[in-house]
Amino acid sequence: PNMSEEHPIPSSKDEIKQWIRAGRAAFAAHWADLSKAQMLAVPGPTPEWSVKDLIAHIIWWENFSISRMLLIAVGREAPVFTEWDAINERVRRVYETMSLEQMLAYWDHNENAVLAAVDGFTFEELMGELEYRGGPLGGLLAGNTFGHYQKHEADLKSYCESL
Repeated sequence: PNMSEEHPIPSSKDEIKQWIRAGRAAFAAHWADLSKAQMLAVPGPTPEWSVKDLIAHIIWWENFSISRMLLIAVGREAPVFTEWDAINERVRRVYETMSLEQMLAYWDHNENAVLAAVDGFTFEELMGELEYRGGPLGGLLAGNTFGHYQKHEADLKSYCESL
């Protein structure tokens, strides 16, 4: 079974966790040498977001996917949304009062939460025993972790290289 149409097939939970760690490290490496002003500048990686806003966006979707996975695990229907722009703008507004230092600490901390969520499921559950929208639960995880980092990486890289 495929994790999803967009993501590779892992051979173990350890491999999934390695992809998450590697994806987060590669993503964070782009901002490692930026100044505080560059991290907070708008436009940044997108016309509407700073690097800090993008970090908040990624964290929120990681956490939201964990919540959906837990709902599915107990037999509940997980919410499906199509109002991405409205949600993303609300997320930006919710986190805008956090300092850059708080956001970076949250980024570091959230990796442990995501990895713990992976550990909370069996490999079989992630690969298809539990489903989300007709695919394996792991597809939901992939789309909101390493797949999501990849989705935004080109914009982040382009912004950082433009400085």
